[in-house]
Amino acid sequence: MVVKVENSLKALNQGVQKIHIISGEIKNALLTELETEEGIGTVFQKQSLDY
Repeated sequence: MVVKVENSLKALNQGVQKIHIISGEIKNALLTELETEEGIGTVFQKQSLDY
């Protein structure tokens, strides 16, 4: 997980605005993360975004 966090922070510093880290082992994890209020993963974002 440390490598994922380090790479996420690096991507943010290079201009990516938002990063989601989610499990590949949970069925429909991507849909749950993107389409629900509570989500299922970890989000890093450069600035506050309106939902």
